[in-house]
Amino acid sequence: MIKTNLNLLFRNEALNRLLIACAMAITSLAAEAEPQIEVMHWWNRGGELRAMQVLKDEFETRGGTWFDVGGEDQITVLNKAVSRMAKGYAPTLVQWNSGWEVAQIRRLGLLNSIEPSVIQSLENQFISNVMDMVMVNEELVAIPVNVHSENWFWYKPANYPDNTVTALDSWHTFLERAKAESEHGMVALAVGNEPWQQRLLFNNILLGIAGQALYQRIYNDLDTTALDDDRFLETVETFKKIQPYSHSFGEGRWQQQIAAVAANKALATSMGDWAKGEFRNLGLKLGRDYDCAPSPGTADSIILVMDVFALGKVTNQDEQHGQELFLEVVTDSAVSGAFNYLKGSLSPLRDTDTSMLDKCNRIAYQTLDKKGKAIKPHASIGDRGFLARIDHLISQLWTEQSNTSIWTADFNTLLREEHAKRQVHTSLAENEK
Repeated sequence: MIKTNLNLLFRNEALNRLLIACAMAITSLAAEAEPQIEVMHWWNRGGELRAMQVLKDEFETRGGTWFDVGGEDQITVLNKAVSRMAKGYAPTLVQWNSGWEVAQIRRLGLLNSIEPSVIQSLENQFISNVMDMVMVNEELVAIPVNVHSENWFWYKPANYPDNTVTALDSWHTFLERAKAESEHGMVALAVGNEPWQQRLLFNNILLGIAGQALYQRIYNDLDTTALDDDRFLETVETFKKIQPYSHSFGEGRWQQQIAAVAANKALATSMGDWAKGEFRNLGLKLGRDYDCAPSPGTADSIILVMDVFALGKVTNQDEQHGQELFLEVVTDSAVSGAFNYLKGSLSPLRDTDTSMLDKCNRIAYQTLDKKGKAIKPHASIGDRGFLARIDHLISQLWTEQSNTSIWTADFNTLLREEHAKRQVHTSLAENEK
């Protein structure tokens, strides 16, 4: 029975691919060299879906044909995309988080790149930090569409009527408030049951307590001695102390945690600035119905997250023209502005009208503009396997309230193993030269 179901699944997947190919072929016959793209992504709900629609509408207005291949979640989309690339029938564009994996896929020869002459022009259009994160060996292999930041607190202004800055100046202060609110049956922090949400909270606490230098020693340098620092141990203990005052609403999706704060079922949530797009999708107004502040202790730094669309290695002329038209669309400042307003993010373009930025984006933009204050995306610290192991360990700490010493030893082992693996890869690469 299982074998039969699997065969049926593969036949259905093959049929879906055939239908898309046929549709694209028919469109190609109808008009010569018509730009068309097959886009794989996971923006299929709320404000993210509305933002994606802005790009799709503009692409079609300019004469392109857009075939949408949405997925339930990021992992599902990327697994299918990589599988297709390896088998030789890549999608035209694939949504990705800028980082390690995109670079690796390019090194395997599975992505197209933008012409060098075009890159020179783009360097004048994109913020320099943005270009640094999407270049692989001086090649642009993915098109950036936004700049997000992770270290934010979202809350209702009515719950912090006096002084938000003082009330959110430290995790210790927040814990005191959480204990007081719990006596009245109020959930202090909405945290979904997805591991990435728990890891995001842990990282925000780590940055707020330990500071940027120690944060980067751990994640960038894989420095196990940093785990002996009292500030790291305080981070672990604070993370564990917050858990009893938290709750995962609904099925645990991040949008449901935003809705819980909006409905005053939770005091706050620690979430990236994409939360703003969801508040707007609920019809709420910044400053009146909800507000933002950097996560406690993180006002001087910004943890970046960048959504990009990787260029599938397509040879069909229509799809290549489609990649070019997509680049044209997302580098239009008006389109980028409309998209990022709904997404809750900053535009990656230099010609952003800062006078039009809301309070949250203005804070992010000013921090991004300070040298050395931007922390590269979490997706940049290693491959998906390494990232998954980090998420698993942090989720285990959250859900099982693991012994701090034992858990820290496990985290130490993870960093040491990753460091050793990279040394082996470096040696092999040098031997091949």
